[in-house]
Amino acid sequence: MIAGTGLLIEGAWFHWQMYVFDGQIKYPTILLKFLLLSAFTAGALFLNHTWVMPRKIALPWLVFIFYLVIHALYLSAFVRLPITTTLFGYNAYYFFLLILPVLFVLKDCMPGKWLLLWFLLLSLPLALLGLAQYITNHPIVPVQSNDDRFMVQSLWFFGQVRAVSLFPSPGTFGNIIALACALSTAWFLNAITAKNRRTLLYVGVLILIMLLTAFTTLTRAVYLQAASVLGFCLLWRWTTSPQRSTWLKLWPIFTAFSGFITALVAGGVLGRSEGLLSVSSLQERLYQWRLFLDVWWSENSASPFFGLGYMPYKGFGNIASSDLKAQNLDNSFLAIGVHIGLIGLLLWLWLMWQAWGYILRSAMAAPTPWRLGLAAFWSTWALSGVFNVNLVVYPLILLFAIFSSTYEQQAFFAMPCSNPPPRKWA
Repeated sequence: MIAGTGLLIEGAWFHWQMYVFDGQIKYPTILLKFLLLSAFTAGALFLNHTWVMPRKIALPWLVFIFYLVIHALYLSAFVRLPITTTLFGYNAYYFFLLILPVLFVLKDCMPGKWLLLWFLLLSLPLALLGLAQYITNHPIVPVQSNDDRFMVQSLWFFGQVRAVSLFPSPGTFGNIIALACALSTAWFLNAITAKNRRTLLYVGVLILIMLLTAFTTLTRAVYLQAASVLGFCLLWRWTTSPQRSTWLKLWPIFTAFSGFITALVAGGVLGRSEGLLSVSSLQERLYQWRLFLDVWWSENSASPFFGLGYMPYKGFGNIASSDLKAQNLDNSFLAIGVHIGLIGLLLWLWLMWQAWGYILRSAMAAPTPWRLGLAAFWSTWALSGVFNVNLVVYPLILLFAIFSSTYEQQAFFAMPCSNPPPRKWA
């Protein structure tokens, strides 16, 4: 639980190290991942749980893993990419997808009500810190380590400090705010049904705080993410059961397509506007997308299908074109394509789509505030990927969804982790 939260709020992991080690970063996030895997291993050995992995997730996972093995061999043999670089890329982009079977070891081990309160109580001080940064126009906390292993990106916007709280960028901070907004809105809808006025008041104030904090990030992708969350919850509230499944299932596609079209239209309509209406960053993104797409499809005859093994990290650029090494890659789909090719992109989309279906069906089977909130947040996975490389947070949130899920689907893998009968958890 602690390791998973630390990975979700990775900036906090770096901030405490800067405080303890005089501005230095001693331990990378891979240590948290190791602790997480250790906890899962201990759970498999000592908890009386039955391991069940849904067929709809297991099948694309197996195919995806098989492809990554082939892809690693291809990069080593034909691109001459060191295996350490390849493994670094897999860890950075796909870690939580790679360990999906292990996540199901601790399925149903924690009540969703506890996790709901945990995340909302956690997000409130983070939001208040972000608001303070915006109001004082000062970062308040350190924004760079002495060894440059941690650095806040895009902190300033036309002379105004963006709210980043303890995160490395306004966009990553926006993820936790969107999650808190989704959970609190789902709780609010539940309170409407229960006619609990006190809960409506408290949770309503929390929603307003989260929306205000989302604004102070001064990041339009976060605005779209928050709007999509609210739209999903309203759609859930207003649609009837026969219509609900279809509309909600397609919500990620609709919002991603709408966000992309809106961005293109805004670029032509707003022209030379400034501030939040400025389209300069959007025009820069469009230029970078075209640049990466051209190199991806023209580097060699195999690159469209297997990618280039490229990742936009310092020291890991391996594309021959020097133009790309100075460019940002702010699109999840393009990042996956450049990294593992069109085949890998399609397999990744298949796996993410099945994971989205798992979370949505879980929410529809038992629409508690926790599960509905997770579904509302996860519905933004495609939209968020249009304007950012946002590949970690959604599989990480899937981890917490599995922790609390009691929704059973047809199992592909099913085996007891120990001989005694399953232990009942409250």
